[in-house]
Amino acid sequence: MRIAEGFARKVSLAFIGISFIGWIVFTAGFGLYRKWLEDFDLEESYLYAYWAGSVIGPFVHILAIAHVLLWGLPSSVVGSITAVLSIMYLSAVGYGMVFGGIYIDSTSDVDVPDELDDVDNGLKLMFAGGLITTLFWVCAMSNWMLDILLLSVALWAGTGHGYEWDDHGYVLYCPCMGRFGNQAAHFLGVLRFAKELNRTLAVPPWRSYARKANVPFGEWFDIEAVQRYHKSLPLEEFMVQLAPRHWPQGERVGYCYRARDRGVNDCLMKEGNPFGPFWDELGVSFDMSEFTGLGHDVYNERTRDLWNKKFPPAQHPVLTFKGAPASFPVQTFNRDLQRYVVWNSHIREWTEDYVQREMSGEPYIAVHLRIGSDWEKACERVVGMQSFMESDQCLEDITGATITQEMCLQTLLHQEETGT
Repeated sequence: MRIAEGFARKVSLAFIGISFIGWIVFTAGFGLYRKWLEDFDLEESYLYAYWAGSVIGPFVHILAIAHVLLWGLPSSVVGSITAVLSIMYLSAVGYGMVFGGIYIDSTSDVDVPDELDDVDNGLKLMFAGGLITTLFWVCAMSNWMLDILLLSVALWAGTGHGYEWDDHGYVLYCPCMGRFGNQAAHFLGVLRFAKELNRTLAVPPWRSYARKANVPFGEWFDIEAVQRYHKSLPLEEFMVQLAPRHWPQGERVGYCYRARDRGVNDCLMKEGNPFGPFWDELGVSFDMSEFTGLGHDVYNERTRDLWNKKFPPAQHPVLTFKGAPASFPVQTFNRDLQRYVVWNSHIREWTEDYVQREMSGEPYIAVHLRIGSDWEKACERVVGMQSFMESDQCLEDITGATITQEMCLQTLLHQEETGT
């Protein structure tokens, strides 16, 4: 897993942080030891190695953090420089750690005189700090080297896992409206949007509010089922394998219908939650904005032609939208696309096991009930309306039908909850 992905990135930053604490301890110990030598006008050539470790430490840790936070080619360059400096750093710190270890071993059964307290404390701190920073630096470095290797291969080959660059362009978006149900509804619309424009869809992760993190599409669903309908790939794969070369930092444009505030010539792609956290976990920052001024009903030939004329793939290879370019609720002609949203094998196996274990394998019906005070208040406002959220599934074939209180709020369940 690339360190630019959410969880692994946090782990890497934690490793670097603990390593930096180790450097502080090492440097404090070296300071005590050096002070004692200076007090007695002693000078040793090996002190230059410890001094080098103390000086290189801050720079190498800052570069490491930059490597984790940056994306694409710049991070591989920073990572390469960091790798070279880290070898020098580990050599210097390791030398001090070994020297401290030898001292501790040789004095383990000896009472150290008071006048040697600085030496004693200094070398012990050098050993402890050196050990901490070495262990956690190696852990962090393993992530860098894997990251650089994967990125170098991708840049050299121009592909990743069989994904070649699509000259017809790509569609990216943040699934940032609502929880899973709303995100899934939008996904169907965006899938049709990408197909009508003949652009590859970079399928985004779901945004989980329970986890406060992105959940890769493939963790729950089968990406190959989506690909049977239209060309697509996981957004994480796009960022790892294609973005460094074809959508590098400095050329990342955010698209929205118009500026939200007057006088602000910006889509504010990352303003607020979940927009900011969503893109941060993918290592994406935006450099400029484009206002489309177009609707997303590209099944309409005229609208589709306007999109292709205003944003040709040659000049706009990656259309990255602040929100989903799709309607909510799902438009009738897009509902059938749900057949391409298929649970992955892990979820299916777990479900089948649960049904066998808890329901003896009998047929069942799953119902999604909306309950709670927020839903009750919503139902008070929609009585008499012809459409609310997904009510069209029930009413669209009935001419003039409107929503009733009983239809919106599950009467029996409500009575049981409230005692009315």
